[in-house]
Amino acid sequence: KKGASIMLKSFSVENYKSFNKKVIFDFSNISDYQFNKNCIRNSLLNKAIIFGANGSGKSNLGLAIFDIIQVLTDKNLEPKMLDQSSFLNINSNLPYAEFSYTFLLSDNTVEYLYRKSNPTTLIYETLKINGTTAFICDFKKNLITEFSADVINASNLSIDTFHGDISFLRYINANASLAQDNIIREVIDFANSMLWFRSLQQNGYIG
Repeated sequence: KKGASIMLKSFSVENYKSFNKKVIFDFSNISDYQFNKNCIRNSLLNKAIIFGANGSGKSNLGLAIFDIIQVLTDKNLEPKMLDQSSFLNINSNLPYAEFSYTFLLSDNTVEYLYRKSNPTTLIYETLKINGTTAFICDFKKNLITEFSADVINASNLSIDTFHGDISFLRYINANASLAQDNIIREVIDFANSMLWFRSLQQNGYIG
């Protein structure tokens, strides 16, 4: 997101499409990246190229990173994201795919993780800020098993009307009186500003 203070530090995905075992992309692993400092911002890689043979998983990686668009926004989706038959990896015994995003926001580290049994069904969601759990949501039981309003500065939020039909993070953003620079709003704004596009046989975009 151009001009924003929030940045994606790392991303991991497991049991999604062609990714059987957990794959981690750590943008803080800049090593000795002195030959092109324009690719580094706030000690994170902010420009990168991924290349590989056809069918090696490049497109699936893009779809995995942008899965958060389906969870937190109403933006446009790529049809392949909603293909239930190819959502879970065929070689895994796990009944869900797991997506994990770690963001840096000023001096705060925000860890957002969720699991889905199919392209549109959340079964688990959790958020941590600086290692402290803000919430854990078990969608199978329709329960908020842990919630700390103070961690996210949302003490006025009532969770009684949450019915598990949307992401709990999205519910907080819609129902709590949050400051504009609240971490919840920043994560939602980041997702709303993401854009994936390509032009091969036809044009397509996510976001």
